[in-house]
Amino acid sequence: MSILKVDSLVTELRIADRHFPVVNDVSFTLEKGETLAIVGESGCGKSMLAMSLLRILPEPLARIGSGRILFDDRDLAEAGVDEMRTIRGKRMSIIFQDPMASLNPVETIGNQIAEMICEHEDISRRDARKKAIELLRMVRLPDAEKRVDEYPHRLSGGMCQRVMIAMALACRPEILIADEPTTALDVTIQAQILALLSNLQSETGAAVILITHNLAIVAQIADRLLVMYAGEIVESGTVASVFGNPRHPYTRQLIDAIPKGTGPIEGEIGRLAEIRGSVPALDQRERGCNFSQRCDCAVARCRTDKPVLKQSSGDHSVACFVAQSEAA
Repeated sequence: MSILKVDSLVTELRIADRHFPVVNDVSFTLEKGETLAIVGESGCGKSMLAMSLLRILPEPLARIGSGRILFDDRDLAEAGVDEMRTIRGKRMSIIFQDPMASLNPVETIGNQIAEMICEHEDISRRDARKKAIELLRMVRLPDAEKRVDEYPHRLSGGMCQRVMIAMALACRPEILIADEPTTALDVTIQAQILALLSNLQSETGAAVILITHNLAIVAQIADRLLVMYAGEIVESGTVASVFGNPRHPYTRQLIDAIPKGTGPIEGEIGRLAEIRGSVPALDQRERGCNFSQRCDCAVARCRTDKPVLKQSSGDHSVACFVAQSEAA
């Protein structure tokens, strides 16, 4: 059963006196309890999509140009400020990639969690503090009773990320957006945070939108996958179908770029594959396929016409003329 439906969403960014689509005609659904991964390089619009869903865009620099964000039969694209305050943090929450930049440096972590709870629940400050300690225990923060009175700078990056997860889960949201939740962490702590998120999802039943550029993480914990490029979804499907049979040239190159132990010494990582070029700037995007300038499979049509996302098999869809013609 779908808990969220995004329909033809366009988010625009203003540059000088013009507006350019940074999220362009994006549509997808999120099912209850599932983990949906959104992947792509930096600059592909993943974080702007997350901010659009929660309506935390830096207005008037950015705005929702068109489309719908249907949550519980309500279009959040048209929701007012007061209505979004009742939803954001309580029913939909987000974990940002840099916890040190997201936490208030002059407030204890306990006060910050308690403030989140008091914003959405009729509860005393004392009881909110008790609940904050319970949440810190839930995210496996050592010595929660002592740490609750610590300031963020006294904690490690991994501990601060656990605090951010505790805040995001404080009101047991139905949707949790994790925007690059392990980017600033070392590999060992990354694994701990991912395991924690997976366990907490099982306990709370929340649906998770995982935004990342790390396909290895996606393979571990996600159910479905959206591949974004230059603000558009170019491929979607179950993780098994996309990894097992990637159709879009961009997806294939992302998968090829995953580090593999292929060096001359056993266990050594060999030379990494790379995708030539970079994501085009907003004012340099093509009339046709935005990936055509970097694609070895591009044909003349790719530079003049815009491919649309079409089903290729099952729930596997791709926006690529070459892949679609091969499937036909």
